[in-house]
Amino acid sequence: RLAPHRFDDHEGPALVFLGDVPADMRGKIEAEIDRVHRFYTERFKTIPAEFSIFVGTDVESVTEQHRLVFGNDPGEGFCMASAGGAVIVAVTACEVPPGAYERPYFNSVRDLLAPGGSLPEVPDGHDRHGPFWLVLGTSDYTHHAYRAAGFAPLPRNEQISRAGRTAAPLSSLQAHADANAAGYWEARALGFLATERLVERAGEPALFEYYAALPDAADWREAFERTFGLSADAFYADFEAYRARIAPSSRHGSTLVTLRGVVLDPDGRPLAGAVVAAGPDALLNELLLKSDQARTRTEADGTFTIRARNGHHHLAVYVLGTRCRLHASGDVYDDTATTEVAGADVSGIVVRLPDDASCGAP
Repeated sequence: RLAPHRFDDHEGPALVFLGDVPADMRGKIEAEIDRVHRFYTERFKTIPAEFSIFVGTDVESVTEQHRLVFGNDPGEGFCMASAGGAVIVAVTACEVPPGAYERPYFNSVRDLLAPGGSLPEVPDGHDRHGPFWLVLGTSDYTHHAYRAAGFAPLPRNEQISRAGRTAAPLSSLQAHADANAAGYWEARALGFLATERLVERAGEPALFEYYAALPDAADWREAFERTFGLSADAFYADFEAYRARIAPSSRHGSTLVTLRGVVLDPDGRPLAGAVVAAGPDALLNELLLKSDQARTRTEADGTFTIRARNGHHHLAVYVLGTRCRLHASGDVYDDTATTEVAGADVSGIVVRLPDDASCGAP
């Protein structure tokens, strides 16, 4: 069944094991799901999420469920995917990172409180749940809070630093395209800091009270004012003054520069079609899956071009059709996969994949 949680009295995500998943692995996953569930219901006072997690011993064991959710078979090297109220994991195919089940929990609660189909229509490229900065800001805030409460806090000063690299006002970040124009990760950092400011004003549970208010509101602005006690325009003015104190825009912050390089296979030959991303190390896995300025594919001659802003960037490479997903914080290649951007284009970057079976030709 696609969503077994809808047919029983279980509170929270439903966990389904497919095949003979080892007992120790079952225990680790069950404990992680319980942590996420208690984190949201106790700290943010949310309703329980309703989504299903299917965990298999290998790719073959999750293939049937993958067909039900995505309409096709998992690709070679499949590890984990989520969509349509379901998360599918092949535990022997990869090391599932800590916190991997937190994002789906957030999405489930948000969509239960404010189902997309119940909300007013918005222009193409916009989200019915609200502006880009608020939708991504609430998600990123809860993600940071979960990491800080458990295993690996993300430094707040990184958010302040990134926010200082764009001069775009918060009010301009309405759609995904607006964020790309301002700098995707800089826009997300502004959203995080703005959400943090809202929490200071109304408390953490208010983030989900906002989503609960959306179905009965004429638009997101009405729900926002009802929840946080001031209009969106008043908050924009307040935030710009706050931002000027904690994350003033740097002189070169709005300038995009270009990173150019080449990806080589283990034999030193140019590798075409590999996904390359550049950004903060803690966000590289997400970068590899996002279609924005910080992600591209190598050309036929193995070369790549990425637009980036000032700062220290890690490079990540994913070889499609294989289990080769590499980044600088792992054990596959070293600091040659990092580069510093300081107001000028960077060329001559070379990333050579290791002599490892997982990184062979697709």
